[in-house]
Amino acid sequence: MNRLLPHALRPAELAAARYLKWSRHVVQTGPFQGLRYVDRACGSALVPKIAGTYEKELHPIFPLLLADNPDVFVDVGAAEGYYAVGAAVAGWCERIVAFEIDPEARAVLAELMALNHVPPSRIDLRAGCTAPELEALMACYRRPAMIMDVEGYEALLLDPLRVPHLSSARILLEYHDFVLGGLRDEIVRRMSGTHAIKEIEQEPRRAGDLVCSDPLIRLLPDGIRRRMLSEQRPFSNHGWLWMTPLSNPPA
Repeated sequence: MNRLLPHALRPAELAAARYLKWSRHVVQTGPFQGLRYVDRACGSALVPKIAGTYEKELHPIFPLLLADNPDVFVDVGAAEGYYAVGAAVAGWCERIVAFEIDPEARAVLAELMALNHVPPSRIDLRAGCTAPELEALMACYRRPAMIMDVEGYEALLLDPLRVPHLSSARILLEYHDFVLGGLRDEIVRRMSGTHAIKEIEQEPRRAGDLVCSDPLIRLLPDGIRRRMLSEQRPFSNHGWLWMTPLSNPPA
């Protein structure tokens, strides 16, 4: 019956609209709790970001990403800026570089920066990332931390032959085997000489992950609450690789 209804009239969509209104587009939980958010997401679902459950599997990794006191935080595939602007507001790193190839997404990222009073000087916002540009950037820092989500383009960027200074970077990669079969294994093969690698798998969301004091939403069936938190991504041939350098970079 749910599939017979227009998308906007399905219970989970109606509940999501109510939740967004209740939240006033302020992130409710997670590493960026309190971040003021725009009214749309680019290439992902909005409600999980507002709820603070977006990529919840990665939350335990973030302290490890920052454990070495990074001298630059690089977000490759920044979309509308959830991580780049979130990192600026949360004080993850003084120096932030964000790459995003889509001009519309870059415009929304700039809007998110303004909404949170993040000056343009705080985030070095760039267009698409190339291997030579990434190598030039990595070469300037001793303790880079990087998040990458580029829909398969990691095949060209995560290559120690093209970008040898990746060896000093802590890297959290979202891999996309559903775009290019065997990509995960190829990245592991390339990077295992310089990095310890741990795979992170997707986890199902629970109804209790949705924090909300709205009385109607709290009464919703668990199935609807879980659907509200759906990140609309495949559950096969997809996940994350957490990569830490095997040795400290030379002084």
